[in-house]
Amino acid sequence: MKMKERAIKEERPIKKSTFSNGMRVLLKEDHHSPLVSIQAYFLGGVLLETDKNNGVSQLLARMMLRNSKHYTPYRNYEIVEAGGGSLFAFSGKNTLLIKCESLSSEIERNLEIISEIIKNPFLDDKELDIQKKISINALKREEDSWEKKICNFFRQIFFQKSPYRLNPLGSEESLSEMTITDVIEFFRKYVIPSNLVMSVFGDIDTETIQKVVQGYFADFASDHEFQYPFITIEDPLLSSERQTRIHENNIAFINIGFSGIRISNIRDRYPLQVLEGILSGVNYPGGRIHKELREKKLVYSVKSINSMNVEPGSFEIIAATRPEMTEDVIDVILDNVEKLKKNFVAEEDLDKGKANAKMAYLVEMQKLSYRAADAALYELYGIDYNFPQTYPLHINEVTREEVYRIANTYFANHKIAIMRPSCR
Repeated sequence: MKMKERAIKEERPIKKSTFSNGMRVLLKEDHHSPLVSIQAYFLGGVLLETDKNNGVSQLLARMMLRNSKHYTPYRNYEIVEAGGGSLFAFSGKNTLLIKCESLSSEIERNLEIISEIIKNPFLDDKELDIQKKISINALKREEDSWEKKICNFFRQIFFQKSPYRLNPLGSEESLSEMTITDVIEFFRKYVIPSNLVMSVFGDIDTETIQKVVQGYFADFASDHEFQYPFITIEDPLLSSERQTRIHENNIAFINIGFSGIRISNIRDRYPLQVLEGILSGVNYPGGRIHKELREKKLVYSVKSINSMNVEPGSFEIIAATRPEMTEDVIDVILDNVEKLKKNFVAEEDLDKGKANAKMAYLVEMQKLSYRAADAALYELYGIDYNFPQTYPLHINEVTREEVYRIANTYFANHKIAIMRPSCR
């Protein structure tokens, strides 16, 4: 039997269960190595925050991990790390995540730890003060990163109404005024069974692990069902604009942004990612823009960020250059965008874009944690959790006409954020 055929035969399907409390669990056997990835995702992040409680989701994620009612502080870490595993908590634009990766021999103990973190976190003023200081220090460190600075500046320009205008870390004002009541309120509202998708992928027996998970989470309850709130989104981008900010660095930074899509917009997702491959490369610098800018020696670096979120996001091209080259770089980027809007893509470029998109995807999917994350996220977002498995097939089906349509639909107008030194 050929290796490819054998791999297909050995591929185990994802098993989905929905418990009586509304919690969804995705299990998948993968016996290539004795590892397990446990990922628990809730809708959260800035998507569900306001200006007043901005940063609460990330504070809560870290607080949940640090301390629980039945373990002394940091004991959760010690137990998992003693078995060679790792614990991680994060909250960004759309979700709150608790993740544990370990040897498969440690899975039952680690599932107990995860259940303790989710069901019984100890949320108090003392820990909140510690975490607020960590977030404020992280905000200050962003000033040392040119990419963070230009992205933060762009976000303020591009998003006026959407929650994505907010920094996941929060603001100094929101953090200074945050109380433990705010944290507990957010926890009780959103860390509930009906807002949870857990994936357990790796060297497991699905029937055994389903019983273990059900045993640990049978008493996970809430007095309400998750209700997706009304989210204000941006008005259509009807004109282009730019804003410039002077900074002390002797390098100019540029962020050119176009309208993005919802992650649930499957129809436009595939051609948009092929367009990204053609224009700027997926997950790695490449494509027409990178080639032309580097050949002309106009940039130190250039890349794209295709930010697909629960609500409409953005498609950004970010570059670092010499101040005197700023306009040349902008012209090259916008000229390449205009070419996509005016002309059908040559078959050779279309094939390159498809290959780039598929390669980026396949590299990511080599990692167990990525596969577990993708399945959980798509289930959480209301998309088929098997979606990642069909991704290459759909990329292959993208046509030149679809790329042309996407370019004219989403790249009609733009906003530009520029940070450069003052003219001497």
